[in-house]
Amino acid sequence: MADYNDINNYQGDVVSGVDVVKKSKKGLIIGGLAVVTAGAVAAVAGGGIAAYCLSDFVKNQVKLRVSSPESYYAWVYEKNADAAANQISTAYARGLDKLEAGQQTKLSLRYDATDEAREWLIDELDLDDESDKDERTVLNNFKNITIGGEGSSRDSLISGKLYADWNDERLVSADIATDNSAMEYFVRVPELTDRWIAVEAGKLIENDSYYSGEQEVIDAYKKAVQDPRSVISPEEIEEIAHRYIKVWNESVEDVKLEKKQTVTINDIEMNYTVVSVDLTEKKFDEIAVKMLETAKDDALLKEIVVDRLHNMDDDEYAEKIDDAIEDFKDSNTDDDTVLTMDTYIDAKGVIRGFGCHTDNEEREEFLAIIGKQGDKVRGECYMYDSDDEPEFTITLTAEESDKKYSGSLEFKFDDEDEMWTLDFNDFEIVDEEYGYFNASTVLNIKDYDDEYMIPLEFSTDKQSQSVSGDIVIDGTNYGTLTLTAGLQTGAEPTIPSKNGALVIDDMDNTEDFWKDYVSQDEMEKFLTDLFKKLGISDKDAADYANGCAAEMYNDWSSSSYYDDDDYGWDIDDDDDDHDSDDDNDDFDFDIADGPSVKDGQAYLMLYDKDMTEYFYGDGSSYLSYGAKYADIKGDGTYTVSVSADTPEFREHSTAMPNGLGILMIGCENIKGAENAKVEVTSLDIDGKKYEVSKDITTEADEEFFAALLYSASYFDLVEDDGDYKNGVDLSDVQAWKTITVTFKLTGMK
Repeated sequence: MADYNDINNYQGDVVSGVDVVKKSKKGLIIGGLAVVTAGAVAAVAGGGIAAYCLSDFVKNQVKLRVSSPESYYAWVYEKNADAAANQISTAYARGLDKLEAGQQTKLSLRYDATDEAREWLIDELDLDDESDKDERTVLNNFKNITIGGEGSSRDSLISGKLYADWNDERLVSADIATDNSAMEYFVRVPELTDRWIAVEAGKLIENDSYYSGEQEVIDAYKKAVQDPRSVISPEEIEEIAHRYIKVWNESVEDVKLEKKQTVTINDIEMNYTVVSVDLTEKKFDEIAVKMLETAKDDALLKEIVVDRLHNMDDDEYAEKIDDAIEDFKDSNTDDDTVLTMDTYIDAKGVIRGFGCHTDNEEREEFLAIIGKQGDKVRGECYMYDSDDEPEFTITLTAEESDKKYSGSLEFKFDDEDEMWTLDFNDFEIVDEEYGYFNASTVLNIKDYDDEYMIPLEFSTDKQSQSVSGDIVIDGTNYGTLTLTAGLQTGAEPTIPSKNGALVIDDMDNTEDFWKDYVSQDEMEKFLTDLFKKLGISDKDAADYANGCAAEMYNDWSSSSYYDDDDYGWDIDDDDDDHDSDDDNDDFDFDIADGPSVKDGQAYLMLYDKDMTEYFYGDGSSYLSYGAKYADIKGDGTYTVSVSADTPEFREHSTAMPNGLGILMIGCENIKGAENAKVEVTSLDIDGKKYEVSKDITTEADEEFFAALLYSASYFDLVEDDGDYKNGVDLSDVQAWKTITVTFKLTGMK
């Protein structure tokens, strides 16, 4: 915003009126006098010839007075494009310099919880039952959590760490390292093991390659990572930008120029030169063709695509461009609708705004503009799309004081009931190179009947940027979020050795790779420590870890949930089949022929967590061999069950069902059930008792009743007046053998 300070001194020097291509001799004389006068003032002020030659104001006044509208338009766009291209080139060069010097980065997100937040979580997750004590303990002990990462990079090397902290204690972390030039990637979890996993991505791609040129692309990628300048240099970026901006400038015709147009931006008025260009869709197509024809003959662009990146060969490059040119030439575009593009230019020749509108009867218009008058900084952006009301409006109102800005940024949408306002105070750039700044802000959100206020504090120690804010909803504080990001120059990343690492270089060997990476005992110890850090009791932590490890390693006999003597499955490659037929398949997945539920019998309906094992009373499921039904004779107490602990199920499957996705009691084709009520008096899963709420969802009509005990979120069961109510939380259930439910039935006729 600093260059705005000179604008006001030159507001009166812009000649008003609409310029034309042919100028009178008198106009040239007046223009010449203005130039001489401006040059003399610059010299007297101490700038001399150099000041005159370098003054943006003087250059703009000369061009404005002696150029045709087309020439002035091209000069302004080229001047501003030169600045933009130079900025891109400079930023790219600085980025390469930093890449070569090395950089240290860090990013973290921290949440500090309040008592109100903990109470809300317990209530929202419905953790009031005795069976939920571990979950309640974890949440009651929860003070804060932080997830983040930090790393070092230099050239093609990266090393660092990702982590999660719980109550200011390291919960788990992952060390990572990358050698992009060799396409090798390393990772390990130090709390689990010191051993690294090494992924040789280059070999994985090579082994899985489907065409001969793929290796060239890989080699080009490696070269680009090692030496980005070899793909495109900063100077080449600038050269390409200039080339295609020139094509645009040379293609634009019928330029209109109006000097000293008064533009109102909120509560200030600015005098801008406005350059207008009328374009049709057909004209846009013509410009696109010129761009493509330039690209076809662009030796530098072709060299980058063909020779440096190996994306295609010479013939493919020319063919794709020719196809695109033909598509534009053959298109049936609208040549009636005219789009007018307006460019707003200040007294120094700097573009301060863009706008466009069509000549249709329906209002189609866009404007984005900014200005400064004294200490007032104002901006406006809006869009109309065939409507009397804008799709959106953005308004900037700010005041400057000692290089600090205070004000508001308002967002209004087409719906008047939705509006965002960002109020900011003392916005100050501390480090322009990294963008670090200080500011106090408040985000106000109006969304129909709801209003939110989110205060955010931005601060920097010149080495990192932090933003912190309280989560306040309806007057209740649910905690504080703090995001911190930092970047510093200079780093020495380290890449580990592959000696002793688990090397993955073949896609065929990636399934269940952890079995070769760490032992089941190591995994179980890691999980036990993890659960303990969360606040789970030692015994429960050990039980949960044992079940999880058994699941990962398919070692059901080791899990504490099962007896070792119950499994005699044959999962090796010998000839001891457990088939129900006479073929040679060790594990037969033929449809079962077990007992099905009969009319008037109650039964358990279920899906496991993976939705691979299920039972809904039909004998085609292998769980039917261990199912027990109850003959409903009216009001009374009944017991139903399902068991996978049968020879038939073990012959069919290599593992017990995994957890529960849904569990229900059902009974079909029974008379007098329209007023049936179900109360579960006992739920037993492999000897573990669960308390079931009396307030469970029951549905009934004249010929059936059903009662929901548990449904995982992914089943998304919804009734007319809200979600179905779970009677019990069974999300912690791991692999199981037998489920038994006893229930009291009332209300039967």
